[in-house]
Amino acid sequence: MKKLCLCIFSLLTTVVLFAQESITDADNTLEPTTDVWYASPWVWVAGAALIIVLLVVLSKGMRFR
Repeated sequence: MKKLCLCIFSLLTTVVLFAQESITDADNTLEPTTDVWYASPWVWVAGAALIIVLLVVLSKGMRFR
């Protein structure tokens, strides 16, 4: 279980690091952006992954011995 969590964490970390843009753009606007945080697909993927991991951890803790 620890190896699986470590593997998933390292995969998500790698995806986030490679997804960052290296070119800086000096597009400064004074207009407010209308994008909301939940409109990004990566938020939904990260949320789903977190829920799955929590379900796995909680289901292992609730097993009777």
